[in-house]
Amino acid sequence: MSASSSLVNPPLRRTLPDERNALVHRVKIGGHKVYITVGFYEDGTLGELFLVMAKEGSTLSGFADAFARAVSYCLQYGVPLETLVDRFSHMRFEPSGMTKHPRIGFAKSIADYIFRWLDLKFGDLAKASRRMDVERRRPPEDRRALSHKFDIGGHQGYVTVGRYEDGKPADLFLVMANGDSMISGFADAFASAITIALQYGVPLETLVDRFSHMRFEPSGMTRHPKIRFAKSIVDYVFRWLAIEFLSPEARFCAGVNGEKEPVHGDRKCDDCDAVMYRNGHGYKCPNCGTYIPDP
Repeated sequence: MSASSSLVNPPLRRTLPDERNALVHRVKIGGHKVYITVGFYEDGTLGELFLVMAKEGSTLSGFADAFARAVSYCLQYGVPLETLVDRFSHMRFEPSGMTKHPRIGFAKSIADYIFRWLDLKFGDLAKASRRMDVERRRPPEDRRALSHKFDIGGHQGYVTVGRYEDGKPADLFLVMANGDSMISGFADAFASAITIALQYGVPLETLVDRFSHMRFEPSGMTRHPKIRFAKSIVDYVFRWLAIEFLSPEARFCAGVNGEKEPVHGDRKCDDCDAVMYRNGHGYKCPNCGTYIPDP
């Protein structure tokens, strides 16, 4: 299959049971405590990742959580662990430093430590149980891209989306202007995880549904006419992706209703001042999701 061709049979998501075994691992890297939790399928293979940063600010913790969720989607859609290990091990950003792990003496970043640890712990099992129904659709070397500058509550950044020849998103790049190394590093890692998910066939609608309306700082008003208020950088990026790449019907199903026509144009949202529309027995804001029931 050529790099530019579509996936004939997009992969199916393998959901985890409601109750499953898990393993918690604590590590200290450069004075920063991190708790890594992995959840397992019944056969012992990896199915999810949770990442908790001890005593860190909302922005860093939010990006760490978003990164772990993106990796979880990759695992559940069959992305090989070795693909993730190749991408994220030896990735450099702060915090870095010595660890107490006997085989990972120095971690170049939290992402580096996580995936070297996962490879040591589960690499052999992951290779033996690799799914055969998944394949990677790589974009061409030269491809068109769309870049967008955003401003959320005074925090600026740039999102760039590379496209396949059919116009669908192939990769994502996220750059924070004037961000510190830790936040910029996790933003880059998150974008890389989303890129891998897209190239392995995870539907954009699924990612939009998962990451739009995710809350963490910075949040605030934006200059985008259809995204008046962003709950986080991740929220903004995925609502923007929905506006640019999804049909109105797909946006609505994914929970991004910015273009739904209001029924009562005189009702404004108290939180973000967007026009609300009638929804059931009340009004719903298509921008921030606020719902106001009828009196």
